[in-house]
Amino acid sequence: CTCPAYGYRLVKGEMTIEEAEAIVVRRIFNLYLQGLGTQAIANILNDEVVPRRYGHSKWHSATIKYILTNERYIGDELFQKRYTTDTLPFQKKINRGQKKQYYAEDTHDPIISREVFRKAQELLKRKSERHGHQNNGQYTFTSLIVCDECGTNFCRRIAKNQRVLWTCRK
Repeated sequence: CTCPAYGYRLVKGEMTIEEAEAIVVRRIFNLYLQGLGTQAIANILNDEVVPRRYGHSKWHSATIKYILTNERYIGDELFQKRYTTDTLPFQKKINRGQKKQYYAEDTHDPIISREVFRKAQELLKRKSERHGHQNNGQYTFTSLIVCDECGTNFCRRIAKNQRVLWTCRK
């Protein structure tokens, strides 16, 4: 894997746990299982100025959800989550069945237990069903609104006043 998940580092081609970040990952799972939502967790991390990676300064609800749904934290790996198109202009896209994916178990040390991960997935599913999001987080305008400046798809965000906003990802 070329881009290790938050909580991991590549050392000589091996994914190793970055303990300072792993503590944050475990805390995210614990807060979620205690009943806090993804935006509330992001707000807590932002208020405490918990660092992110790659120059990002703020935590977002989508980042928290990505961590909660990422199988890497239990030591597994799903290959080909994204793929590059075969025609010009080459684009990186999320693999929604266009290419075959491969799932490998126990490829590296886990940060959380399988039980914690399973409980989080069950809670995510229950909350999703309760709020009527049966399309894997897809909303009516997902992938339809594009930024005029950079061409990136807009993403749905919930403001502190609970208003829904669509903003450029960049």
